[in-house]
Amino acid sequence: MAEAYVDSSTVVRQKIYWAGAPVDTDSAPTVKIYDVTEDPAIVPAISPQTILLSITATNLDTDNGNYQIVLPFSLTSRNRKLKLVWEYTVSSTALS
Repeated sequence: MAEAYVDSSTVVRQKIYWAGAPVDTDSAPTVKIYDVTEDPAIVPAISPQTILLSITATNLDTDNGNYQIVLPFSLTSRNRKLKLVWEYTVSSTALS
């Protein structure tokens, strides 16, 4: 679980494994971000099924399978709980 601070542009990294070994994906992973806070103070309420943002991850060339995204300030402007869903393909198999 990643921790992001309010009013920060936080880097989130993910390492992808396939058959027990780190691998690069067929193409850059997409990360869909949802707000699952369910804060009653926010009007109108944000549905936990609503995608706030979709970001294409960057491959870190340090070694196989390392990817990162940077959460923009717009998502960290207040205290909230975010759900990040990484979607990618490895050997033509779609995974998330």
